[in-house]
Amino acid sequence: MASGVFLRVAQPEGSFWTYYRKKNIIIRKAELFGEEVFAMNEIITKLNEIEEKAEAILLDAREEKERMQQRLTEQIQELDARYDRIEKERADALRAQLKAKTHAQTEAAREETQAALYRLSSYYEANEERLAEEIMQRVIE
Repeated sequence: MASGVFLRVAQPEGSFWTYYRKKNIIIRKAELFGEEVFAMNEIITKLNEIEEKAEAILLDAREEKERMQQRLTEQIQELDARYDRIEKERADALRAQLKAKTHAQTEAAREETQAALYRLSSYYEANEERLAEEIMQRVIE
């Protein structure tokens, strides 16, 4: 009996070699003290289990990615809605400010105009005869 582990490369015959050769895996049978440590069926079973676990992991990863994308999309929509609301509130506040300022300026201009009209009317009433005579004098001359 040998005192160590040795490896033998499987021969390229039979479907087992061909199946795993397609996946670029070369199966080696290990023997320890003349007994097989891993039987071929155990190796195939383990590889199938690994493949199933890998597929499950990939499926979970895809599902998690979809959930994350959905959450990200929802968060982006919430942010867009929040920023739209903030911008609308700012625009409304600015519009109200401008409207109030314009109204105040209009009222001030109206008051100034009315005061000027009152002053002109008062001046005319106080100086009506004199202004009429000046106009007549200019026409005659």
